Amino acid sequence: MEDSHEIVRSLRDAPPTHYVLKIESFSQLSEILRKTNVKRYESGEFEVGGYKWKLLLFPCGNEAEKGEAHISLYLAISNINSLPPGWEINASFTFFIYDQIRDMFLTVHDGRMRRFHALKTEWGFTQFLPLSTFNEISSGYLVDDCCSFGVEVFVNMGMGKVETLQMLKEPTENIFTWKIKGFTEKDDKLYSDVFTRCHHQWKLVVYPKGDSRVKGNEFSLFLQLENCSSLQGRKLYAEYMLCVKNQLNDNHEESEAYNWFCASCTNWGWSNFMSLEDLRASSKGFIENDTLIVEANIRRVSLAKISL
Repeated sequence: MEDSHEIVRSLRDAPPTHYVLKIESFSQLSEILRKTNVKRYESGEFEVGGYKWKLLLFPCGNEAEKGEAHISLYLAISNINSLPPGWEINASFTFFIYDQIRDMFLTVHDGRMRRFHALKTEWGFTQFLPLSTFNEISSGYLVDDCCSFGVEVFVNMGMGKVETLQMLKEPTENIFTWKIKGFTEKDDKLYSDVFTRCHHQWKLVVYPKGDSRVKGNEFSLFLQLENCSSLQGRKLYAEYMLCVKNQLNDNHEESEAYNWFCASCTNWGWSNFMSLEDLRASSKGFIENDTLIVEANIRRVSLAKISL
């Protein structure tokens, strides 16, 4: 019923959370079990984690498992006939015995998760406590023939939610293009249409004459995440290139960025993407027919998937 895993014994003040078995005449219980040729006492049922359990106490030790001269104590799943076919329960547990002199509890556990199933309904410690220690008056475990045992059970209800993090790449040619007509007449902040890349929605944000930090001197360009509520408190990593197209040649104005987007920081980019002097110079070729062309190339984005 137990293996060679290291057993940890320690003291604590708080009593067991789930069940306490108080015995007011330990010697009489031991005698009755001997007379009736019953090796163990089974406690009443108690419920933890939606399952019913029992404590199994061997006052004179479980001799079949080499528990002579010890108290043996086990946790057993109860009412197994009510469980579905192929049932399996994973649980860890801690046993207690009360030190009545010091008003403390000795805890005994090995930290392992145990698998209860139809062929293995009991787990515990054959050598829970030496009888010599238990019977020693100074130990405080048996006082006036009374003693108390207890247990705490943690039932593993499964893995819960699992977050899987992936890095998604977009095809290099999957570029969003925004043509801003009548650009020289624009003063206020401008937003592009919403576009979707890597399962997320984005916008480009333009300040034709610069944001408040560079007003009148620089052209400001930002990438904004639209559906930040879908992040559920997480951050979203994105690698992207923003570009103002040169309509005369290939001398485009480009900047690359690597940023984490979140609910409190939904846009990233540059206040000083390029100077207004260069942007407006007719010889530069950025504005043609009063139209400015801005592009976003989102290359890589983190994707978190939640499963049960």
